[in-house]
Amino acid sequence: MTSPAFRRTAAVALLVVACAVRAQEAKLDAKSKELIDKADAALAKAKSISLVQKQRVFVVKDRVELTNERGPETAILAARPSRFRVQQQGETAEYTVSPGTEWVRYIKEANAYQRKDVSKYDASVLYRAPQPLRLLRSRRGLVSLWLGGHSLRSLLPGQSIWYDGIKRLHGTLAHRIAAEAEGITYHLYLSTTESALPLFFVGTGVRAIGRGAAQVRVELAFEQWKLNPTLPEGAFAFTAPKGARQVSELKGMGDVTEADRAAWRLTDDPNVWGR
Repeated sequence: MTSPAFRRTAAVALLVVACAVRAQEAKLDAKSKELIDKADAALAKAKSISLVQKQRVFVVKDRVELTNERGPETAILAARPSRFRVQQQGETAEYTVSPGTEWVRYIKEANAYQRKDVSKYDASVLYRAPQPLRLLRSRRGLVSLWLGGHSLRSLLPGQSIWYDGIKRLHGTLAHRIAAEAEGITYHLYLSTTESALPLFFVGTGVRAIGRGAAQVRVELAFEQWKLNPTLPEGAFAFTAPKGARQVSELKGMGDVTEADRAAWRLTDDPNVWGR
C-alpha cells in the first residue's frame, strides 16, 4: 500500500528524472550500442512478453537516508500487435486491459470502469516512445515502448550515452549504461545474459527539499521477464466486477495520484518543493 509519505517523496523523485529533458540524437559508444541492440533485437522477436515492474524511491540529505519507500507493484502482460493487461496492486489497485480495439481501465476503490474505443488507431500512434518521466509515472510506459517497437535508447536522454561497466544493484550484477541531461544522471541496467533484457532504470539528482538540498533517486525494477509466455485464456478480456458501474471519465477516481499532480506542478519549477 502506498502511504502519503511515499506519494510526497515520489513526487520529488519523479521530478528528478523529468526536468524538461529534451529529445536529442544521442551518441553511443560501441559497447552501449552493442548491448542496446541486443536487447532491442530480443524484444523485437518476441510475440508476447510478461514481467513485474516495481518502483522504489530514496532521499538522502546530509548523508542521512530520509526515505526508502516502495511504490506500486505492477504486473504487465502484452502481445502484438496491440493487446495488453497492466495490473497494479495496492490501496489504489487498478488495471487497464486492451483486446486491441479498446482500452478499459478499472479502479477497485471506485468500483468503476471506463471504456475508450481505439479501433481506428494504428499501434504506432497509440504507443509512442515514453520519455523518462512518462515511463516512471505511467504504469503502461514499458508497454508503450514494446508495442510501439521503440529502442531502449529512447529512455536515455542527453547528447552522449556511455558504457559504465558491470555493476551490482540490490545484489544483481548487470551491465550499466549511463547518460546525463540537465543535472540528472540516468542508468539503464541490462542483463548479462545473451538477451541483455532491461533489469533496472534509475534516475538520480539533487533537488531542494525544505531548507536544504537532498539527493533524490527513483528506481524501476523489471523482474520475472518472460518472452513468448503462454497466454492465459481471456487474458485481454474485460468482465465488469459485480456492482461496477461504467463512467465516462475516471479522472479524480484514482486515475491521477497525488504524486502525479505534484510531479506535473514541479516540472516547471524545480525549486517549488522547497518553498
